[in-house]
Amino acid sequence: MAADETKQVQQEQRRAETLARLWEEFHRLNREFFDSALTLDEIRLSTRKQYGGYYKRTGKSAICPEERHLIVVSWSAHQEHGWEETLHTFRHEVAHIVHPNHSRAFWALAERLGCTRRYALPPAARPHAYCRYTANAPSAGRAFSAVND
Repeated sequence: MAADETKQVQQEQRRAETLARLWEEFHRLNREFFDSALTLDEIRLSTRKQYGGYYKRTGKSAICPEERHLIVVSWSAHQEHGWEETLHTFRHEVAHIVHPNHSRAFWALAERLGCTRRYALPPAARPHAYCRYTANAPSAGRAFSAVND
């Protein structure tokens, strides 16, 4: 097996272990704080997201008659900041299953779940895939900026 293939296999094993630990944490939080009443359908580790994570609820539709719940956590942030930061972000996102906004009730629950900070740690350095660009619109006399995330 080539060195690149070995590295890729090891990376996939670390991702699988991290996902398993996140599922364990979800089940622990669900038992201890919610009497196992919460539903979470999927946890993803995103290689595109630079830091933090997000919670997404998909509503009922003709295609999918059930409401689904997804939490996405940044794999880049996990690699850079470690398990404790990943756990902090994950607990924050679990609180969003109950409170989709950042209300006082949300922050009270997030704190009970073990969130110690309000914001995820930013990346130490932007990866090469991250770029800022500006496009000029001469006819409008304005410049538009965007960030590739």
